[in-house]
Amino acid sequence: MAEQQEDSFDLPLFVEEEDEAGAAAKQRRREQSQKPRRPRAPSFLDTPEVKERRARSSALAAKYWEHDPKTGISYYTRACFRDLTTFDLDKETQYGPVRFTDSIINKDHMLTSSLNVLSLKVKSSDVGYPINLYGTVIVRDGLDFNCIFIFRRNRDNCQVIQSENENIILTGPTRGIVFHGEIFFEINLKIKENVECNDKEFSKGLLEMKVYTRKSMIVSETLESRLSEVELVSASVNGSLWRRTVRDQGVLSGS
Repeated sequence: MAEQQEDSFDLPLFVEEEDEAGAAAKQRRREQSQKPRRPRAPSFLDTPEVKERRARSSALAAKYWEHDPKTGISYYTRACFRDLTTFDLDKETQYGPVRFTDSIINKDHMLTSSLNVLSLKVKSSDVGYPINLYGTVIVRDGLDFNCIFIFRRNRDNCQVIQSENENIILTGPTRGIVFHGEIFFEINLKIKENVECNDKEFSKGLLEMKVYTRKSMIVSETLESRLSEVELVSASVNGSLWRRTVRDQGVLSGS
């Protein structure tokens, strides 16, 4: 029995960076993600139309630059790093799940890493408990950069949070999250009060994850904002096929 236990692999719920070096590294990542991105340097080849469009896009992005009263700093609350004159930040991803189930995959095919969201929880609340929570948590990846919802509840369908460290029940994602380059999590959670005009912003902000700076398979990130601390735990999966496969004459075929 002892040998069987040693051979088995149990995925830990999460890995926290408890020491000072880990906490400092996490804070540096958080501060870096909050910095405004440097705009593309103008080119002498830019036409007046291009310059005008870039100016309009910057003006549209400015409304997502918000001040957070809890931390006293300002940052982007949405991943507005596209040409907003043509890109719709609210458009949902056009891709569905298991798109290549019946595809033939060659042996030399390069696999792309993916990301699994293991948990999303309320670490602390400045207004106590219970609270009626609603809103959205969106992921954007490099496949199309459109919205992948992992949490979406309207005001009439709140989740009641009774205590700290309680999990926010995920309602997604609707497809696998491609972890190539960088991905963004947009968190926008609110507390329902007796009347809608009195509803409070509970957590609002942007988390950025980069595949080339990730040192652990399982990572915990905390967003401190508005009236709360919210923790997101994710696991990266390097070049894996999440389906049953059979090998036949040098190819992998999904089934």
